[in-house]
Amino acid sequence: RCPGYLIILSCPIFLNDMVIGAFNGAFGNPPMDETKLREIAGLFGLELDRVKKIAEESRRVPEFTEAARRHVESSARIISRLVKTRYEEKQHTERLALASRIQAALFRSLDLQDILPGLCEELTKSLHARSCYICLVEPKTGELKVVCLCDASGPSTLIPPLLPKGPQIEGIRNALRTSNPQHIETQEGYSTEYIPL
Repeated sequence: RCPGYLIILSCPIFLNDMVIGAFNGAFGNPPMDETKLREIAGLFGLELDRVKKIAEESRRVPEFTEAARRHVESSARIISRLVKTRYEEKQHTERLALASRIQAALFRSLDLQDILPGLCEELTKSLHARSCYICLVEPKTGELKVVCLCDASGPSTLIPPLLPKGPQIEGIRNALRTSNPQHIETQEGYSTEYIPL
């Protein structure tokens, strides 16, 4: 019960098992008993006459029932479904927009050296990543080489084909070879997840 002697029923609104809000319903009627009205007035620092007037003018509603509880719970479920649908639509729209920007970056030129920096920058911005880099397999040796790097703080850089070293590149190689995500802890304390697409 709330301090005004009403029943407040609150039901969670979910998005994929995460509570993102609540749907609330207030039930019952303000008390007409002067002792309770005096208590409410004191609690909220209001004049007793004003609280009496509000209570008298308040629309009277039926008392709280189990049916009312079910309606509130049902409403919260409906809102959860609507939120989920809206969220999925937004994600789909964002994926289409990203695909469109990537396609535009790919078709700006036929020269790979022109395409890669723009593509890498677009991916870094779109994914809100700290950095992105593109690795290509060297056809003669089968080695994976970093050819382009984009850091969020600056423009993309074409890198002369490097023979990658270190745990990050091992994570990429293993993700590509096994088609399973790879979790890598670096010496600097960074944690990285490599996920094959």
